[in-house]
Amino acid sequence: MDLLELAKQLLSKYGYAAIYGLLCLGMFGAPLPDETVIIFIGFLISKKIFLPVPAYICAALGVITGITLSYYLGRTLGYSLVTKYGKYIHITHKRLEKFDAFFNRFGRWVLVFGFYIPGLRHISAFATGISKLRYRIFALFAYCGAIIWTCSLLTLGYVLGKEWEQHQEKILANFTLVAGVFVMLALIATWIGYRNHRKRKAVRAEG
Repeated sequence: MDLLELAKQLLSKYGYAAIYGLLCLGMFGAPLPDETVIIFIGFLISKKIFLPVPAYICAALGVITGITLSYYLGRTLGYSLVTKYGKYIHITHKRLEKFDAFFNRFGRWVLVFGFYIPGLRHISAFATGISKLRYRIFALFAYCGAIIWTCSLLTLGYVLGKEWEQHQEKILANFTLVAGVFVMLALIATWIGYRNHRKRKAVRAEG
């Protein structure tokens, strides 16, 4: 049985509790196909198996709980955990270095848009915890990103309906590609805007 089939069985048996639990575990590092599960939940909403409001709330809270646990894990145990157990939760020193490069270039907006980049969303909260970024700042950016990402995927599954069931692999691949391009453009635009803002601020200070 693959992981998606297991997720489907859990959703069928435990309902909203499974939505919350699966997404919490997935964001915390469990090897679950997060995007596929969320879009499938959106499909189930379109089939009236789940009610929209509680499903959206449970999904968003699951993602938020997962990244919060990752943040505090990174803040308290940090690199020692990566050295001993990183390979089991898909977090390596190399991935941490890549995140640092993204974070240094694009700043805290990585916590918002990074959800759309596979691999980055699973490490961003943990790496941010290691960096000792204050929780309230982490929460402001990361929770906004979690809600936007979760709701966009749920809505995609809801709108596609039966099309998702028939062409899920192709749809997911195209969505990931388009979202990835959009995210990179947004990050670049944010970085350029920030640099221009700092230059204007420096000019005003000199004048």
